[in-house]
This record gives sequence, C-alpha cells and structure tokens, in this order.
Amino acid sequence: PTFRVDAQLVKVETGVITFAHCEHGAPDSFVEVEQKVAAAFREALARETAAAPTGAIHPTPADSSAQGSADAPGSSPTDGATRAQAGSGTASGGEVRVTGGGGARVVVPDPDAMDAAVAFSEGLILLDGSDLPRARDAFDLTREPDALRDRYGRHTFGQGCLLARRLVEAGTRVVQMNWPAVANGDPNVDAWDTHAANFGPLRNLHCPKLDSGLSTLLEDLDERGLLDETLVVALGEFGRSPRLGVSTSGNTNSPDGRDHWPYCYTALVAGAGIGRGQIYGRSDATGSSPTENPVHPTQIVATIYHALGIDPHTMVMNHLNQPRELVQAEPVLGLFS
Repeated sequence: PTFRVDAQLVKVETGVITFAHCEHGAPDSFVEVEQKVAAAFREALARETAAAPTGAIHPTPADSSAQGSADAPGSSPTDGATRAQAGSGTASGGEVRVTGGGGARVVVPDPDAMDAAVAFSEGLILLDGSDLPRARDAFDLTREPDALRDRYGRHTFGQGCLLARRLVEAGTRVVQMNWPAVANGDPNVDAWDTHAANFGPLRNLHCPKLDSGLSTLLEDLDERGLLDETLVVALGEFGRSPRLGVSTSGNTNSPDGRDHWPYCYTALVAGAGIGRGQIYGRSDATGSSPTENPVHPTQIVATIYHALGIDPHTMVMNHLNQPRELVQAEPVLGLFS
C-alpha cells in the first residue's frame, strides 16, 4: 500500500516504512510519520469496510479517482479487511482505492494484497500505544521480575533481548536486536570489531553479555511455550581472521588483533522446529574455511523464509517490474528436526 501523508509519499512494505519520495522540505521524524500512517491506515480501512457488503469489497477501475467511502459505524479495520480477503473473488482484476482523513490513500490490488495490508496494519498499530496498550506495555521492563532481568543481564543487549521476548509475546512478527555499538567502535567499550585487543574484551566484556542475553532469551521463550513458533537467529556479517596481527581487509591490526574474515564463521539458530543440541557443519583446524556442510549466507535467508512458511523461490516484481526470486538459494533442511 502507498500512503500520502501531508504531501509525503510513504511506501509501506512488509513491516517496513520507507520514504519513497518527499515532495517538499524535509520529512517528519520517523515516529511522527509512523503515527500519521497508522491513523490514516486505520481510518481508510474502516471507511472501506463500512461501505462494503459483508464478505466483499468491490473494486474500482485502476484509472478512477480516489474517492471517500460512506461512513458507517460498527466495524473494525481488521474484521472488515478479513471479510474482504475471504470474499468470493470480488476484488480481483481491479484496485480498491480509499481516501481517508488527511488525504491518505490506500491502493490494494487484490485480496491477497489486502490480507498482507491487514497483517501490516496489525503490526503497525501494535507500535501505536494509543490503540493497543499491550504494545506500550511491552516496552515497560519494570513489569518483569528483578531476578529475570538479572538473568538477561543489566546491560543494553541483555535488556534488549528481554524486550524482544516481550514484543514477540505481544504479537510482533519480526524483532531485530542489534549489538549496541557504532561502526568502528572501541572494543574495550562496546564493539566486537577487535582489530586490537582481541582477547581481553571478548573474555571480559562481549562474550559474557552475549551469553547472558541470548541464553536467557532462549530459555525464557522455551519456558513460555513460544520457542516452538519463534525462530531465533544470532549471527554477524563475518568472522575474524585465523591469524593475529595480519591485514585481510585493508585495515590496520595490532599484534593482538584479528581482522575481518568472511570465509568461515558461525551462526546460531534455534526454535521453529530447529533440532536441538546439534552442530551443523565443520571447519578446518584453524577456522579458516569450512570442510563439511558449508552454508552460504543466502541459505540462511532461505532457511528463515522456509521456517516462516514462505517459499524462498517466490517471485516478486521489483521497481522496474522485473521478476525476482526472494532469494536464490535452498533452505538448510538438515537443521530441522
């Protein structure tokens, strides 16, 4: 769907808002645009739902002008859009064009797209605390027992993992927890980028934080019955060079530092049917290259799609109307039990 909010065209993709075009001046802050889009989306879907007969949304020609629908009380955006998706073929071959308050426009090409729009609107509204208190409450970590917060670790990563669990519990579909460090940060403070002082910061700072946050997240999800339906993926973008003090990426490295090494590294996956307690693949003795069951990063992406029930080879049209696969790789089925 595409929304026009205060003359700013905001393109909405699955769970992501991007500024496709700004017709004048600088865009509002992300939060302000998110709030406006959420409000416009709710109003537009509610108006269209109210105007449609039960079980159907009637299409209008693609070249027709966007017009507002008649108001009618007593319907919710989600209920109405679900009926539209379940209707008998009334929306195929055309577009549903709705004008909501503030000039917001929703274009939904077919029932499947409407279903995706409903899924997105639920996720977006989940971030709007004025509509769903559970979304706001998910960010209130003081509701958790002190003992559990201590298990996660009283640091940004640990408390972020706890927040991730609370967001999943509240219905958020995708949560990304980044390690709290800036690019080229100081490994003695916050960064894994150990071009210098590889051993001390890992042993005393980074690994303990990762251990407490990630292990408690897995245990907590499992204890609450959420791990079976939640895929957890923990990985970085590359490993570290097998030899100390050598440059493999053009960076300067101290004698006790390791450079970037994309040729062999490790990821952790758990939940969503992944077999427990297994090691998949093997490296050589120095961790320089894989020797058994190598996995390419694109296969990780394909595996994530597979776990979500999405065919990794699904064809989508890009901005030039060219067909593209979601990813050109096969999922690692050997990971699943």
